[in-house]
Amino acid sequence: MYFDREKYKQFARQQIAGRRKTATLAVLIVVVISLLFSIPESRLNYSWDELKMAASTSFSDLLNYINNSGKSNPLTFVFSLIQTIISFITGIAIASFFLTYSRSPEPVSLKVFFEGFNKWGRGILAGLWQTLWFVIWMLAVLAAGLLLMIPLLFIIPGADSTVNLLSSILVIACFVVIIIKAIEYSHHIYLVAEFPELGIIKALKISIRITKGHRAEIFAVHLTFIGYYVLSFLTLGLAQIWFKPYTEMTFINIYHALLKDALENGKINPEDLN
Repeated sequence: MYFDREKYKQFARQQIAGRRKTATLAVLIVVVISLLFSIPESRLNYSWDELKMAASTSFSDLLNYINNSGKSNPLTFVFSLIQTIISFITGIAIASFFLTYSRSPEPVSLKVFFEGFNKWGRGILAGLWQTLWFVIWMLAVLAAGLLLMIPLLFIIPGADSTVNLLSSILVIACFVVIIIKAIEYSHHIYLVAEFPELGIIKALKISIRITKGHRAEIFAVHLTFIGYYVLSFLTLGLAQIWFKPYTEMTFINIYHALLKDALENGKINPEDLN
């Protein structure tokens, strides 16, 4: 299969042209929900006075401030867990909306987005299953790295520099694994949203199968959006309101193309989607 990156992006621009309003509103709702659920955790860790003071500092000072002045609170974990669960729910709602959006040449009602919340259970299960496998892979990489480093402490005198080097390599390896797995799992939520009879576990296996051989190409598409991602980080996610419809439609076009190719070339069978 020829992976035409520019074709997927150009088609995404055509798909949102003239009917961006509903897509923008859907993304806006997700961003607002995310920000609202982040407030309790922020209030637990920082007072309003501290947050106001941090807002008036430079970006580098702000990072140091966050690292050094956050207060430990057991409820922080609870609110972080709630935020994560909410992100799983909004994730499947937005995926369902844009899947419908990708197949309709006409404007899509915001009702379609809200109907996606009916799949909240599948969204949570899909998110938890992905998270479990991320943790498993991270632990596997860390365990392998420790098995290499620990003997050096006893075998090689003054091996501190070597251990430091291996520690750096281990951190890089963890990031690489996260990126690879994130790409492999990236179509999981689309499959779960589109095929209600498809099991959560099976959907992840299919996502891995249909992205096989195209991981580098999908990663390259993400690189073309790096400016958007940085802007989103700097604006606490607010910039997503404008560019998310474009990026999401691009990746859904990739999903459609890879799924079609997988079905045509026998990577998966139609009955696998039931």
